Amino acid sequence: MSDPAAPAAAAAANAAADGAAAAPQPPARRKPMVVIVTGPTAVGKTAISLQLAQRLRGRAAEAEAGTELEAVAAVVAEGGRGEVISADSVQVYRGLDVGSDKLPVCERQGVPHHMIDVRDPLEDFSAGEFFECARPVAEDIVRRGGVPLVVGGTGLYLRWFVVGKGGAPRATPEALAAVVAAMQAAWAAAAEDKARRRQQQQQAAGGEGEGEGVGAGVPEGEAAAASAATGAAVASAAAAAVAASPTATTTAEALAAAAEAAGAAGGLTEDEKWEAAAALLREWGDEVAYARIRAERNNYYRLERALSILAMHPGSRLADFEPKLDAPLADLDYDFRCFFLHRPRLSLYDRIAARVEDMVCAPGGGLLEEAALLLRLGLQPGDNMAAKAIGYRQAMEWLLAARAAGRRVGLVQLAALHSAICQATHKLVRAQMTWFRDDSMYKWVDVEGRTVTEVVEELCGELAKPLHEGGCGDSGRLSKEEQKAIMRYRPKLRILTEAATAGAAAAAAKADTAAAAASAAAAPAPAADAASPGATAAAPAPTPALAEAAIGQRGQTSKPFRPKPKSKAQLAAEAAAEAAAEAERLLQPLLDRINDVLLPGLPEEAVAKATARAAAGKGAGGEGGEEEEEGGGAKGGGKRPRGD
Repeated sequence: MSDPAAPAAAAAANAAADGAAAAPQPPARRKPMVVIVTGPTAVGKTAISLQLAQRLRGRAAEAEAGTELEAVAAVVAEGGRGEVISADSVQVYRGLDVGSDKLPVCERQGVPHHMIDVRDPLEDFSAGEFFECARPVAEDIVRRGGVPLVVGGTGLYLRWFVVGKGGAPRATPEALAAVVAAMQAAWAAAAEDKARRRQQQQQAAGGEGEGEGVGAGVPEGEAAAASAATGAAVASAAAAAVAASPTATTTAEALAAAAEAAGAAGGLTEDEKWEAAAALLREWGDEVAYARIRAERNNYYRLERALSILAMHPGSRLADFEPKLDAPLADLDYDFRCFFLHRPRLSLYDRIAARVEDMVCAPGGGLLEEAALLLRLGLQPGDNMAAKAIGYRQAMEWLLAARAAGRRVGLVQLAALHSAICQATHKLVRAQMTWFRDDSMYKWVDVEGRTVTEVVEELCGELAKPLHEGGCGDSGRLSKEEQKAIMRYRPKLRILTEAATAGAAAAAAKADTAAAAASAAAAPAPAADAASPGATAAAPAPTPALAEAAIGQRGQTSKPFRPKPKSKAQLAAEAAAEAAAEAERLLQPLLDRINDVLLPGLPEEAVAKATARAAAGKGAGGEGGEEEEEGGGAKGGGKRPRGD
């Protein structure tokens, strides 16, 4: 028999369950917010990030909020809880302040800045190290109730910071030894093939080829034996170079230097040695990595790293170890709000030209002083991440070339350095635009013609939304007219433009004064009143002798000589010369310091190395390759910039 109290108990249990379901549930815990502000070089990230950091608040504001929407809005209320984490691959280096446009402490407006001045210039710094260092900083900021604001233009740093570090392992000694042996064999094979082709060409031309080329007339077996013996010497020399040289950043770089010294490259040029070494990526099965890294001329640091990964994992590709970029936002550990600031390209190029001029023409030497410091530390252009940085590499090459030339530098040489840095930065901008256009997490924000406050208000409005929406739309894409204008663009020095403007104004004032004087001289003299007490006697009429003298040999009245007026081109050339002279006069203290202090103070060893490279065909200017950094580092993450 059933219990009569059972239906009543069941009804009471159902009522309690319904009440529990109807009761308000506590809101789900929100992920901490991390704001990322990036954009191309010179777009204006620093000023915007400072004001935005002062508007951000952290967990303390969220705790006081009720609903989730109120909590999101509270993050952007007035409070000044934002802290900046620099994602610039050159600002990590101590002493490299001007070339990296590092914000002085006195101008940070009380906003804490992290990941600045954490490495010495002789040390390298990778995207993996940035992840390992910056992530704990972000966690600490969140734990203290703040909002991390990651600011910078190094694309790979930001990508790894968001989606996680790649899974590539550290290179083992065995893998490095395999890379050394493979490069040694590749150079030997390339040298032997070059000698064989040269011998065939000589024979086809009817020459014997004796004494011509490397390996000409040498039996194949003897050449192989000689190559093996030289290869062993190179491997030993490379090991000694890595142990002894503080500037040999990779075993591959030391191997290349040792091969050049021992003659193992068999007369190969720098380009031929690089092509032979980079081709190993293709031979080991990674065509994508080969196409990407091959374009980065003489970047043995990255080539060695890639080859060591493939040596440890035969049959794999570098892409297998990269972070997964298609992970859902819900799987990320933070609420990332990512923004990409942009401007029209020509406007950005003008800002770049002005910034580079400030760096190069700074009264104290600025960028050139810091580049000379790297040379005194024993670095050569491109030796490591600091010496590869845009601005520093070009300045180091410029100093070495100026010292080797043995002549005093002037405005023309400074203008050439300014142009070289601007061109390298333009290449970087194209890579940055391509890199972030492909990343759907970033919302593009146009900052042209707007105040910092207006841009910050827009960002705060986006942060107040419960969900982040990225995408660039058609932003940053160039019309045909813009492409043509960019092709015609040439960076200008403001000091020259201002001197020309001042000279033109002075010339105009001088011309006005001369015209007024001529007009006054041509005006008829007022008639004198004979009856007046102070009247002077009228000029006597010309005598026949005077009139006769005024007649020329052909019976015509002679005319005064008037020079032929100058053409517009002549006037423009004179104005340009005067402007250049005035600009050089203003820059004379800087030029004197360069010629009398910086150039004589360069280490003789650095100058000798640069001269030897130039004689070997590499040139003091280097091969440049793909510049990828905001002044250095893996700015584009190894991606080659596509055409715009």
